[in-house]
Amino acid sequence: MSSRENVLAEQKLVDLLNIGVISQDEYQLFLSRLKIK
Repeated sequence: MSSRENVLAEQKLVDLLNIGVISQDEYQLFLSRLKIK
């Protein structure tokens, strides 16, 4: 993934976190997966 795609993905995760779709733990997990790639 490009860095731009990473930023967009992170923003989506933050949105999901804010509206309560994912938990803080899930957010951290997804974020760490993004960083690995």
